[in-house]
Amino acid sequence: MGTNHLRAAAALALVLTAGCTTLPGVEPRVEEVRAHVSALDADGVDLTIELDVLNPYLSSLHEPFLRYSLEVADRTLASERRAAGAAFPATGVGTVAIDVRVGYADLAAAHGSLDGVAEVPYRLRGEFRAPLFGGNLDLPFEHAGAVPVVRPPILRVVRVDVAELGPAGGGLAVAAEVTNPNTFPLTLEDVAITLLDGERPVAALRPAVPAPVAAGETRPMRLHGTVTGPQSLERLGRVGNGAAPVLRVSGSLATPWGPLRLAR
Repeated sequence: MGTNHLRAAAALALVLTAGCTTLPGVEPRVEEVRAHVSALDADGVDLTIELDVLNPYLSSLHEPFLRYSLEVADRTLASERRAAGAAFPATGVGTVAIDVRVGYADLAAAHGSLDGVAEVPYRLRGEFRAPLFGGNLDLPFEHAGAVPVVRPPILRVVRVDVAELGPAGGGLAVAAEVTNPNTFPLTLEDVAITLLDGERPVAALRPAVPAPVAAGETRPMRLHGTVTGPQSLERLGRVGNGAAPVLRVSGSLATPWGPLRLAR
């Protein structure tokens, strides 16, 4: 075997046996951190946070783990140390997901009142670690995001029309405006809307055509219902004589993550 062949064989043996060999000019790192809302309800938000970890070594990273903390206003709301998967591939990118539950009670305790707040910023800090060549490979990561705060839609009465009103009651057609104060779209689909005289119910109403309301959007809405009984007719008379009518929403709203039941 010639000298060049011997050198090539020696170089190949070095690559196969030297665990510290890496792709030329590439350092291990957390390439990207992504976060999205995976679920949402009246009590809080589930976040899924994904880390893409680049392993440039010619051997897999075995038994990796990570630790992290999620902070709001310098207060830790969630923290964990756990395994990050069986192994991360050699000379490639592996992904690990973190699921974090953020309750609105904890969010309010850290941030203060959530009244009128659409979202609350958070910061995630952590470290990906894997045993490597008798030591540890430590890769820090950080991500800033925001937790959406659920707020009920705001409905305002524009006009109330009564059709065929008689002693027993009549039909109602209510022109209203609906505002979605959230950072995500809503659909008023499986909801009950009550026309109120102050706090006293006048009639139950339903949207004529349920339609999505975009984040921050205000749009017109038509509501229909009936008014029956002497007390309801009396309250309707007060509404017609200048009393400020109110619309109360209950039931469930459709969100990108499924139904959201409103607190009663």
